[in-house]
Amino acid sequence: MKATLIINGAKKFELELGFEDFSQIVSNLPDTAEHCDLFDLLSEHPSIAIREHVAMKDNLAESTVKSLAADRDVSVIRALLSSSKGRECLSTAQLLEMISRDVEAAENVANYVEAFDSADIDELAAALLKHGDARVRNSLAGNSNAPKKILKTLLKDADPNVRASAQRSLD
Repeated sequence: MKATLIINGAKKFELELGFEDFSQIVSNLPDTAEHCDLFDLLSEHPSIAIREHVAMKDNLAESTVKSLAADRDVSVIRALLSSSKGRECLSTAQLLEMISRDVEAAENVANYVEAFDSADIDELAAALLKHGDARVRNSLAGNSNAPKKILKTLLKDADPNVRASAQRSLD
């Protein structure tokens, strides 16, 4: 990737950067609104590492979140789930799709199900309740902010660890 470095507003240097160098730059860019357009552009970069660093940012446009939510790589999805903008903007449908694709993403959603502002928490929790992996159900059971109805249902889970976590959350 070609980049222009301008020093003191006058001296210009044309640089060719590899994905590792550019990934480090993106990682260290201040997470501010003034970089929102740049983050949007970089959300479509072919390098997973660069898209992952962008997904971690909190100052993203909703269109950038939408683009990253459809990313084919689970590491990008996981990073997006940990950003405040991701938690603010991801819809129920997007989250349900992520849950179905990746156990670690499902665990993350289960741990913070109440934090997804644009999603139907009850619908998410109901989907997580039916997840085949006990780790996901255990994460949901350990979330004392999960809907009480779901926690009470988890008291009857087939896995004893899940039942114990649900009990602790309800106590």
